[in-house]
Amino acid sequence: MLQAFLMQRALALVTALVGGVGVFCVIYSFAAPEIAVQGLILLGAALAMSYFAERRR
Repeated sequence: MLQAFLMQRALALVTALVGGVGVFCVIYSFAAPEIAVQGLILLGAALAMSYFAERRR
């Protein structure tokens, strides 16, 4: 049971990190527009990970 809890927390941490980097890329894209696509992909990945992690419970 502890392993499942730790895996859920690890997935939540990875999702938060990917989303944070995505937000940083989107904000930084005002100075460097070529980074905007990377930021949107990271935000989409974080959204998908969050959606499917919550759906499984």
